[in-house]
Amino acid sequence: MLGGLRVATAADAAQLLAIYAPYVLHTTVTFETQVPTEQAFAGRIAGTLGQFPYLVWESAGEIAGYAYAHRFAERAAYDWTAEASIYLAPAAQGTGVAQCLYGALIELMQAMNYVHLYGVITHPNPRSEAFHKSMGFELTAYFPNVGYKLNRWVDVVHYRLPLCPLPTRPVDTVPFANLPQRLVQRVLTRHSGATIDG
Repeated sequence: MLGGLRVATAADAAQLLAIYAPYVLHTTVTFETQVPTEQAFAGRIAGTLGQFPYLVWESAGEIAGYAYAHRFAERAAYDWTAEASIYLAPAAQGTGVAQCLYGALIELMQAMNYVHLYGVITHPNPRSEAFHKSMGFELTAYFPNVGYKLNRWVDVVHYRLPLCPLPTRPVDTVPFANLPQRLVQRVLTRHSGATIDG
């Protein structure tokens, strides 16, 4: 799929919501049960971008997928750990777009001094679990029957990717908004150049 990576903006909310809404309404991939408004979704994008990357894959003006990072948990001791989320339009699945999005996201999180990146996945989800394994994540936790959606109980698994050797004393993380723009653009360009099928 031809196209490239860029940083999302709040103006992308309508296109991203069109990708996300079917996951909310018809799957257990997300535990959200009501589709947010476009205004609320724009606020989420803007709120994320100060601290974390929020990336889209765009092709001919159409967004085919997006990925972003966010806090893993609220307490201060978790400051070096983040969670990644990714959503694709149906046509983008199996094209390599997910690898490009996650590849760039991982590299940016490393530049921001994060130590761990987690994928939190409803189980079973063979496609997502295989994808995370292919990107170097390892299964670290299993939570049976932890959520209830679409009239059934749903399990959750955690996959972890170490972003660096475990430091004795971690250095402060860098907010995404404070990364040099030239560095961000180099990462996006490099991962946009990855091989895409189709």
